[in-house]
Amino acid sequence: MSSPAQIEANRTSNGLRATRESIFQTNPIEQSNYEDLHASLEAEVLPAGTAEQAVFEQYSFATFQALRAQRFEIQTQSRWEQSPDDQNLFAQMERTAKLGAMYERRAAKALTELRKLQADRLAAAELPIQTPICFPIAKLTQRKIDPEILACQISLTVEKAAEMPIANSNPIRYDGLRT
Repeated sequence: MSSPAQIEANRTSNGLRATRESIFQTNPIEQSNYEDLHASLEAEVLPAGTAEQAVFEQYSFATFQALRAQRFEIQTQSRWEQSPDDQNLFAQMERTAKLGAMYERRAAKALTELRKLQADRLAAAELPIQTPICFPIAKLTQRKIDPEILACQISLTVEKAAEMPIANSNPIRYDGLRT
């Protein structure tokens, strides 16, 4: 029987709650699996820019964790089937299923956000001006507004926002524009 310290060390280095670094430090096969998945997803999704790349990284790792959770779930279920009266195995199987569902939701949420960013980037390419990354350009262009008029409206909004006083208590400055 493992000690509580060993169990905790295993949970944080190999389990579903482990970080990317701790998983890959102890298991080069998992790192190889992740890199293969990452490359495959990146070739399909084609993220561009820092914001899209950051959201893609969330999507990629959450998808990897969801796939790991499925493997863990199968393992815990087969152990439970051998001892169906063992409440600890049943509880472990439930926790594994819940964590797997959490990672699936994270992956789906990140993919949805990535698609929004990409739709905005593609819609902004039609405009004759640079637009802030945070503008929902795809939604604005669905309204069938002339791109020249939309560009003027965005320019005025950006100019007004730039004229607004910034509180000195906020050290974060944002001037990110689409290129």
